[in-house]
Amino acid sequence: MRPVVKARQHIVVSGVFSGALYMAWPSLELAVASFLAGVLIDVDHCIDYIIQFGIRSNWGNFFRSFNEGQYARIYIVLHAWEWIPILGAASWIGGYNPIMVGILLGVALHLVLDQLTNGAAGLGYTLLWRWAKGYEPNMAFP
Repeated sequence: MRPVVKARQHIVVSGVFSGALYMAWPSLELAVASFLAGVLIDVDHCIDYIIQFGIRSNWGNFFRSFNEGQYARIYIVLHAWEWIPILGAASWIGGYNPIMVGILLGVALHLVLDQLTNGAAGLGYTLLWRWAKGYEPNMAFP
């Protein structure tokens, strides 16, 4: 089984990161947005689980199913590097609104952690690449 950053670890790292952001730039909006984005990005795993197994499936199997390769397709649409320039542009257009910047930083932190620890192929966290490969799990996470 490959190493995986679990939800608990994302909560801790996002919490520490958001605390550091708050100390550097005392904006509660920035810190809270960063924390929530860094943790709630994982909601796309729930969407994939429902697509794969149905809404009335065995949710006790939820955490094991992804880690043990039980998916026929992996979409995880929020786990994509393509969101970073989009969020960066939205932050810039919005005059660097603290909430938008916080979302950008939280998502970026989450993706960096996942990219480094989840055994993804080089482009495994690129939505367009996963689409080109038919969302085949073994292509993104060999």
